[in-house]
Amino acid sequence: MRRQRIYVDNIEEAVQQLIPYLEDTSSPAHKAIYFDGWDGLAASAVLRAIAEDPPPSLLKIFNKIIHIDCSRWKSRRALQRTIAQEVLPHRVMHIFDRQDEEDDFCGIDEGSRAEIGFIGKEILQVLMAHRCLVVFHNGSNDVVNLSAFGIPQPEFFGTKILWSFRERLRLNPGISEKVDDSNLFLYAHNDELWNFLLKIEAREIVGYTNKLGEAVEECCLYLLSLNSQGGNIMDYDWATHASNYWICDGIIKGDQDDEAWEVAAALHQQINIKDYSSNSLPTFGDELNTPLERWILSRYNSVLYPWSTSFFLAGTASRSDPPSRPLPNDTFHQSNMLHVLKLCRCTFCFSAPPFGCCRNLRFLGLDGCKDHRVEEAEKQDRPAMECFQSLWVLDICRTDWEFALSPEITEQIDRNIREVHIKKGRIWQHSFTWRQLQNLHKLRVIEPTSPWGTGQNDEFTNMVKLEFLDLSGDSTIQALPSMSGATSLKILILDDCVKLESVGPEGLPPSLESFSLDCCTRGDQNNNAQISHISLAGCARLVNFKLRGSLPNLEELDLSGTLVKTLDLKDKVVQAPCLKQIILLGCLQLLAILWPKNGMPKHTVLRIDSLVCLVQAELLQAYATIMDIRFLQTLVLESNVEFCWKSSRFHLNLCVPCTNKV
Repeated sequence: MRRQRIYVDNIEEAVQQLIPYLEDTSSPAHKAIYFDGWDGLAASAVLRAIAEDPPPSLLKIFNKIIHIDCSRWKSRRALQRTIAQEVLPHRVMHIFDRQDEEDDFCGIDEGSRAEIGFIGKEILQVLMAHRCLVVFHNGSNDVVNLSAFGIPQPEFFGTKILWSFRERLRLNPGISEKVDDSNLFLYAHNDELWNFLLKIEAREIVGYTNKLGEAVEECCLYLLSLNSQGGNIMDYDWATHASNYWICDGIIKGDQDDEAWEVAAALHQQINIKDYSSNSLPTFGDELNTPLERWILSRYNSVLYPWSTSFFLAGTASRSDPPSRPLPNDTFHQSNMLHVLKLCRCTFCFSAPPFGCCRNLRFLGLDGCKDHRVEEAEKQDRPAMECFQSLWVLDICRTDWEFALSPEITEQIDRNIREVHIKKGRIWQHSFTWRQLQNLHKLRVIEPTSPWGTGQNDEFTNMVKLEFLDLSGDSTIQALPSMSGATSLKILILDDCVKLESVGPEGLPPSLESFSLDCCTRGDQNNNAQISHISLAGCARLVNFKLRGSLPNLEELDLSGTLVKTLDLKDKVVQAPCLKQIILLGCLQLLAILWPKNGMPKHTVLRIDSLVCLVQAELLQAYATIMDIRFLQTLVLESNVEFCWKSSRFHLNLCVPCTNKV
């Protein structure tokens, strides 16, 4: 595709340069103009300036300017709703609510909801009387034909469209390749403006939330500068740890204050972090002016300065390279200001690590590190283990750190640590009593190389701050310890825990909001899941329930008293041929059940009741008490228009309040 550069140095000049292209109404002129910003930066600010403060000359040509900000993409339906809010009277908006409700009863997830034909016609009817300029922030991954949503076709109605994929630090170079030849592709470039442009981009991000302040620019600078220093040899794992880095480094102030961590998480959500999973963006990162020698990625050697606050060291360029030589004992002797440390493919003495003297360390990450065993006499010269006294986040990946924690060190960890992440590794010699970590908010133990628990049922007793627990890939765990003491737990992930025999109902906290058991993430078809019973009954806040993969031993599923809206049991989602009981009592929000193609096995017991006061029909194999006649469609199979159960005796009770619309 032909790209055309405009030579501008700020937002005002960019607006002035773009206006003539928009005002050109001649037949050969492009009707759609794509602006890519300065290598992806500040494009949204230019679009916003034109939409919110158009020059008089532009208003003489276009008597209707429609500003569509879908930079945080939800669905095509949400895009059309945004257009309708600018164009149509408020009385029409209830149609969206009604269609969303219908889609709820059909089990259509929000991201898959399409535009509404009638609304599109209404939008077109209104806009045909105007000459329109559409300014569109496209947060999707594809080019969008706005005519399908009711925007008058540019070829026939003189509509002009100015749009961009770029927003929220979305710098993926591949996304702009999707712009086709029907668009005029404009971009800017200036090697001396990167920090100025980043400030503008940060200001745009701040505009989307009230929680973010001046630290946003520095957080973005941290992300871009480190990524450019060697994202190809260092896995920063931005998707998991970007917000942790920002807080632990000290960019976002607040220490252990929960509000500071909420601010960091909010920023994490606003930025397109997924674009950085390839660790290869952006091209201009090394040209940014960053705090001198404060954030460092070092390759092969350990160049560290006393004032450095974040240090990432790659001992080798790849996992296939031979092990690096052991880190010198004095590597971190002057690192009193070091807050973030990640060592990747490094070798050092695990029992007396060289970073043990880093008393202000808040984040410690070890990825693919090897133990260098030394004589006892050499250990005598090593500093005391002070690095744990202020540690907030511990991240261990592909590293078996068989470290015997002394009572003093354990006490330091108990007091401060908020997050522990372990993947294909361990930090314990035999077992570890997790309930000691009563300040822990997030625990992720994925595919550990040895059992992570003590085998005691009270593993999580009194862990009242724990909100997130991920035990994915544990091939040894057979029974969950009681989590009733984890009264703040919101998310529980048990993906590929194939030896797990049952879940709940005892021992699960009512605070649980999201549950996942996905037994197909690793694609191991020969390792069948052993689970036979799943009961989340009584988890009154549970909204998200994910069940996936082959579950040949599952016999009972009970979601009574939860807020689950959709239960997906389709063949392509979950395979549970032995499922004998499905209990859904008091599920007040339940709107749709997606069944296997041929329904449930003949002797399956089915209990569905959306009332608070239950109907006594337990002697029947199947009964359903529903509050909305539209729920009937979810009890009928699409394949043969029969009920989902095969029992000849069933009880179907429809309770319709006089105020309900059916």
